[in-house]
Amino acid sequence: MNEQTLYRLRDILQSTALASEEAGLLILLLLVWARHASPGLEISPQQLVKELEGLADSHPVLAYTFTGRGLLRHVTPATLALAVEVIEAGRSEKTDADQVLADLPHLLGLTFTCDPSLPSLLAALADAQPGELVYLPWDETGQLGAVFAAGGADVVAEVPSQPVIATLISMLHRKPWRIEQVNPITDRGTRERPDPPYDIAAAIPPLGQRIDMQWLDRAVPGRFPERTSSGTVLAVRQLLAVTRARIVIAVPNGLLFSSGAENNLREDLLRRGLLRAVVALPGGLLSGTSLALTVMVIDQAGGIDAVRFVNADTQRFKKVVSRTRSALTDPRGLASLCLSETEDPDVVSVSVQDLLKNGAQLQVNRYVLPQAIARAQAILATVKTVKLEELVEFLRAPPITGEADAASDGEIENEMSTVVREVGASDLPKFGFVTTPGRRVLVGPSAVNDQALRRGDIVLVVKGSVGKVGIVSAHVDADDTDLWIASQSAIVLRVRDPSRMDPRALFMQLRSPLGQQLLKGIVSGATIPLIQLKELRKLPVIAQDLPTQQRATRALEEEADLERQITELREQQAFQTASLWQLV
Repeated sequence: MNEQTLYRLRDILQSTALASEEAGLLILLLLVWARHASPGLEISPQQLVKELEGLADSHPVLAYTFTGRGLLRHVTPATLALAVEVIEAGRSEKTDADQVLADLPHLLGLTFTCDPSLPSLLAALADAQPGELVYLPWDETGQLGAVFAAGGADVVAEVPSQPVIATLISMLHRKPWRIEQVNPITDRGTRERPDPPYDIAAAIPPLGQRIDMQWLDRAVPGRFPERTSSGTVLAVRQLLAVTRARIVIAVPNGLLFSSGAENNLREDLLRRGLLRAVVALPGGLLSGTSLALTVMVIDQAGGIDAVRFVNADTQRFKKVVSRTRSALTDPRGLASLCLSETEDPDVVSVSVQDLLKNGAQLQVNRYVLPQAIARAQAILATVKTVKLEELVEFLRAPPITGEADAASDGEIENEMSTVVREVGASDLPKFGFVTTPGRRVLVGPSAVNDQALRRGDIVLVVKGSVGKVGIVSAHVDADDTDLWIASQSAIVLRVRDPSRMDPRALFMQLRSPLGQQLLKGIVSGATIPLIQLKELRKLPVIAQDLPTQQRATRALEEEADLERQITELREQQAFQTASLWQLV
């Protein structure tokens, strides 16, 4: 059976009253029935319906979906018979049955699926041998189970909801696996380690899963040292507790850099020598989201003193399927590269010692650098540098209490709030100084004493349009209008000693191609790009000598003068046609 047969079946059943998801489930049920039916069997449409109902009733999970909800009654016997004819015609097509089963949920458009290349990658990284016991929590679609069972492993899957899709996929496989309806964290986290433990575990935990922290009081003592609601952190801890050899888990990128419980987990994995590889994946592998995941390979044997970082988010390893979907081109080859010691431009090995010195940061783009960032760091290695925190103090913007234009006169007159002008990313010019702030907003009256922008303050965007930078002109202090503040997505860099570093020279360095690449090198963020303050503090900048600073400041002043001239010329242009054919 190939994709065209599946598409024909989907077209037949979607022409009925069934929703797309229901049509996909019914196709799986028909395939299960056909697998056990004799080829060429002639059966009346009415008898077919009875046999399908009997098949569904034989399994508690299927009974509720197909007979309890009356799903089979939404399709006429004639339509079901037509679908069986298509299945019979597809029996003669030579295909890789194991691969088709891994693809089925995805091809049928069922929910919570992933591109089949992702399970293939996880299975190749896990390297389970025939007969090994493999644990697959959250395998709702059976895609992981199909791949691991095809390799001869003994599979156990656990899912918190009714495993209808996984059950049907398992029934289609030549080596069905055990599926239990339990929550892999809250149900299993209160039980002792299974005996024997699982040899291998592979998982794609639900994104954004949060667990009630009161449940931790009932968990096995010591299993979850981080008191957190993060489902990802707790998932990793649970897999560590029940697996003997290797764990392969796809996680959101926030686990790689976030502080708190995530940081404690990363440090523990590194100090115990358990983390073998970190693989950055392209976005678009999961249905319904473009969020990119990262795969962590954990070896329980320990003793690992260097972690292998692999960037698979490149044209070399991925292909675009549609505007929102992508696939891995060679999962097995990628896995082989991850687990080997082969040198490669998309791979970097970093010692555990260096990783711990770097705050246990595990973002792949921190170590597998684009050529431009690598060149920038090579330049820094040849000159004297200082940490940014040695030159500047960092000021956060005060919290905004409202829009000034929408505030009542009494609210402002009673000094409940102060009107200020906010400088955001769109107000930072490409050349010269910041001359025009944006919207008028309200802040608390005590909030602007030190946080109001001053001459020479550098505004750096650290969330969203990260790296965009501007410098406040000398005219802001002389303004007799509203005070200026930085936006909530920015941070203010205020030079401590202008005699050591002219703020204009520092700004020009940060805005330069060199400075921008260095800033890109510390960007993190799972969905929205951001620069963490602790990383910004340690950013190396060139310790400019006086002649260099003078050249930089002259260039900025000349640039600003040209901007003023351009503005004046634009005003003259507008004046030339101001009186022609106006509406008023």
